[in-house]
Amino acid sequence: MEKTSWEIHDSVSRKETKFETYIDTINKTNMALSSSVIKIIEKTSWDGFLDTKLHETLQSLQVSNLIVAGMQTEFCLDTTLRRAYSMGYKSTVASDAHTTFDSNILKAKEIIQHHNNIWNKRFAKVICTKDIISTYTDKT
Repeated sequence: MEKTSWEIHDSVSRKETKFETYIDTINKTNMALSSSVIKIIEKTSWDGFLDTKLHETLQSLQVSNLIVAGMQTEFCLDTTLRRAYSMGYKSTVASDAHTTFDSNILKAKEIIQHHNNIWNKRFAKVICTKDIISTYTDKT
């Protein structure tokens, strides 16, 4: 299998001191409010589970429900989402929080719409970010 090669942008790199400090601050705040913890899992392929500690980390945190967003719809999100489904995770996709590039055949908007349609009620629940926030925000 050919590995993709890309660089992790400095703003989210584990090597970036400011970002690590930001994550530490969020984790301390979240730990005071709930059991939420932010973890960074670096990957080298389209599949977020392949050759990473993602599954082990989710299991150790007793996570069974995922909220999925990001880049690139037809590669990284699609592959990771289908793998998560096969591994028994329940996923929610933020329909308006994943993106891609135009291809030679389809515009990015069409690729996104197609994948939202394929994933919804098959591999995941697909709803907009606003509804995810409203669904998963503590209403106390």
